[in-house]
Amino acid sequence: KQRPKRNFEGAYSRTRAQPAPTASITLKEYYERNFWPAKERRLKRSGLDSIANTFKHILAALGDTPLVDIDRDQIQTLCDLIYAQDKQVTANKIRSHISGLLKYAMARKVITVNPAADVWVPAATPKDLFTPTEQHVRAILTLLPPIFRHPGGPQRDARR
Repeated sequence: KQRPKRNFEGAYSRTRAQPAPTASITLKEYYERNFWPAKERRLKRSGLDSIANTFKHILAALGDTPLVDIDRDQIQTLCDLIYAQDKQVTANKIRSHISGLLKYAMARKVITVNPAADVWVPAATPKDLFTPTEQHVRAILTLLPPIFRHPGGPQRDARR
């Protein structure tokens, strides 16, 4: 007895994945179609928020650029501009996140080189530290309980 042939064509076309992206895809399209969905499956909300906030800067500057046309100078200029606005941490996140997206694209053979690999962002400069004057120290000491005002610190129990 022969089994009737089943028609799989309809089921196959409904479940077919999107075509593989090409290098002509823009950064914004690749981020929205490929990179972001992969991150959504793996990261918690706080990590996703950090990526989304950082990519606002990246997509505003480079979103319409095809992946294949992004070069090191564009990324370096973006990082330098953000750094010059006294946003050192944001500049470093931009370098890190765009490099991550480009590594992701390289691993999937969309591009052959990561132009963000040698982008350099200076280390954040430490803020000036507050050095209290003697007057500040005296004002702080008046707020402490009497046991802590002794120059030698808290009194030890005499029984020890």
